[in-house]
Amino acid sequence: MAQQSEALPATARADQREALGNANGDQRGPRAGREPRAKRPTSREAERSEASERAADPGSLRVASPTGGMEPDDVVFLAGASGGTGREVLRSLGGREPTIRALTRSARKRERLRAVGADDVVVEDLLDPADLGGALEGVDVVLSAVGSGVTEVFSSGQFVDGAGTVALLEAAVEAGVDAFVMESALGVGDEPASAMAAAFDLFIGPVQRAKADAEAAIREAPVRHTILRPGVLTGGARTDDVTVADPGAKLWGFVPRADVARLMAAAPVTPAAADRTFEVVATPSFRDRGLGVDWGVPGSG
Repeated sequence: MAQQSEALPATARADQREALGNANGDQRGPRAGREPRAKRPTSREAERSEASERAADPGSLRVASPTGGMEPDDVVFLAGASGGTGREVLRSLGGREPTIRALTRSARKRERLRAVGADDVVVEDLLDPADLGGALEGVDVVLSAVGSGVTEVFSSGQFVDGAGTVALLEAAVEAGVDAFVMESALGVGDEPASAMAAAFDLFIGPVQRAKADAEAAIREAPVRHTILRPGVLTGGARTDDVTVADPGAKLWGFVPRADVARLMAAAPVTPAAADRTFEVVATPSFRDRGLGVDWGVPGSG
C-alpha cells in the first residue's frame, strides 16, 4: 500500500451522523487545525433553493459561482481511478486545491495515475481489502467510479460494482467522510426505464443488480450522497451540455465520460445534488425532462 497521509480525527458531521457516533460512544472532534464545518443544507432545503433559481432552460448543465465548496486542505478519495471515468475525474480536478488520493488494484499504475493528476496513490482491492480504513484516514469526499469489465459480467464471483462499493461505503462511513458519490448506470433500480436501460438489464443484468444493491446501501447510509446513472459512456472532450433528470425520466443515449467526471467532482459542492439520484445523457438532449441544476466548481478557491 502507498504511504498514507498523517491520520487526523474526523470532522464534526451533520446531525444524523453525530447521533450515530454518539450512540456508538464516538467522541471524535473536528480535525486538527480546522474549524467545524457549518451544517450542510438538507436535500429538501437544497431542492427549494434550486427551484427558486431555476432558469428557463431547465435541461442544461450550468456552472454555479464557486461559493462554499471544498476547502483547500480537503482530501478526495477516488476509487476506480485507472478506469475511463476515473482518469477523467483526475483531469477534471488536476491543479485544483483538494488533495486527490487515487485507488487502483495495480501497483504498476501508480506513476501513470500521478502523471494524470493524483497526489497520492493507494493500491488496494475492494473485493479483498487489506486496510481500507487506513486508506480513508483524513478523507473528506469519496468518488466511486469503479466498474466491472466485459469479461467479468457473467463471472460467478462478486462484483466490485456491488460488494466492492458497499465495502468502500462502510469504510467511508466509519472514517466519517462528508460525501459519497457513485457512478452507476441507466436501468439500475425499479423506476420506469427506457428501452436502452432495459437493454442494459438484459445484457449486463448481474452487474446492474449489483449496482442496485450498492445504490440501496448508499441511500441507507448516514452520509450525504449523489448517485449518477449515465447512459452509454463515450470518449472525447467534455461538452458541458448534458441532461440530468430524476429516476424514471426514461432517458436514453450517450454521454462523454468527461461530462460524468465533471458531475462527480461537482456533486459534493452542489447543494441540489445532496442525497439525489440522477439519470445522465448528452446525446440526444431531453430538455423537457431535464432538471436545472447549478453544478458547483470544486476547489476553485
